[in-house]
Amino acid sequence: MKIRRQRVYDPALTSEAAISKSGSGGLTIAVGATLRAARLQAGLSLEQLARRSGGRYKPSSLGGYERGERTLSMPRFCDLAELLGMPADQMLGNALGALDPDHHRKIRIDLRHLPDSTGGRQVARYVHQIQSMRSDFLTDVLTLRAGDLRVIARTSGLPIRRLLSSLGPAIRRIGPAS
Repeated sequence: MKIRRQRVYDPALTSEAAISKSGSGGLTIAVGATLRAARLQAGLSLEQLARRSGGRYKPSSLGGYERGERTLSMPRFCDLAELLGMPADQMLGNALGALDPDHHRKIRIDLRHLPDSTGGRQVARYVHQIQSMRSDFLTDVLTLRAGDLRVIARTSGLPIRRLLSSLGPAIRRIGPAS
């Protein structure tokens, strides 16, 4: 009887590894981590996913994709996403988010609680422009997307993380840009 050692999957470690790598190698690792997370969420082993594919994939190939040792074509990525019951665009977004979390997040802000700080004033100005464009001045809570955060950070001269920490109790939720 052969005893197999179980690996414990830690998405945080995989994401950190992906972030530290640059270029397409980092993307390959991030895509692999996303595939692994989706497979584990579906409750499947590599062998079960290979069987589900009808023989199109071998467990060793799937493992290579997940470890970032093998590069996936887009059609294969979409096929695996479908086998896992996940939208391919969502899985790709998760992988890109792991590469650069600050550029793929959104925040929900309670405008009544904006602090009197550089970041708070800059957010207030930006939000006023958004409300003017939308003709919506009745909203007390507004969601800012990743692009909004980059613009506010640049104009305030603050890195995104520092901008977010300066907003304190005004932040109601920070999440991925999905």
